[in-house]
Amino acid sequence: METATNGNATQVKKTFFDEDGELSFYVKNASQGDVMISDLGINIPLLGVMDLRERFDVEVLKKSPGLREAMSPRANWLKRIQREEYEKLLVLQAKREGRILEQKRKVKQVDEAKALATNEGKIKEVKVNLRPKIESMVQKYRLFVKGEDQTVGQEDMLTFVQTIDLTNDEKSYILGVITDPQIREAVNKQTTEEVASR
Repeated sequence: METATNGNATQVKKTFFDEDGELSFYVKNASQGDVMISDLGINIPLLGVMDLRERFDVEVLKKSPGLREAMSPRANWLKRIQREEYEKLLVLQAKREGRILEQKRKVKQVDEAKALATNEGKIKEVKVNLRPKIESMVQKYRLFVKGEDQTVGQEDMLTFVQTIDLTNDEKSYILGVITDPQIREAVNKQTTEEVASR
C-alpha cells in the first residue's frame, strides 16, 4: 500500500502488486449473483473470492474482454482486492461452504429418513400368505399400540406368538410391523429353535 500526503490529510492508495512486484489479481464477487467470465471459462459464486493468477497468466488476464467488462466501474461485478482481504474472505468462504455442505447433508438425511419411512409403509402393505387368525391378532395389537383398541395388549400378543407355530411368511410379516422388542424376540426365538432342531 502506498501513502500520499496531501496537506493535512493522508490518502491511502491501494496497489495491486504482490511481494515480487507482479500485478496481482485477487478478486471478489460484488454482484447480486454468480459472475461467469466465458472467455476464461470461470464462474465466481455469489460472495466468492478468487486468485485469478493461480489459473491464468497475467497477459491472458489483461487481454480478457470478459474480465475487463466484469471489473469495469460500469458493471462493477468483480472488485479487485488486496491479498490480506482475499485471505480473510477465503476463510469466510470456506466456513460458508462448510455450513452449506452441512445443511445439504442434513437435508439428505431427512430425505433418506422419509424415503425409508415410505418404503417401510410399502413393505407393510405387501400381502403374504397369512392365516386369518394371525392377521387379526396383529391388526388388533397394532390398534392397541395406537391407543384405538384394548382387545389385544402386549402381553396377549406375546403369549400368542409364543404358543403358535408361525410360517416363515408370518414371522416376516410380524417382524415387519411390530416393533416391541419382547414380541420380536419371541418370533426370532421360534426361528432359532426351528434351525436348531434341524
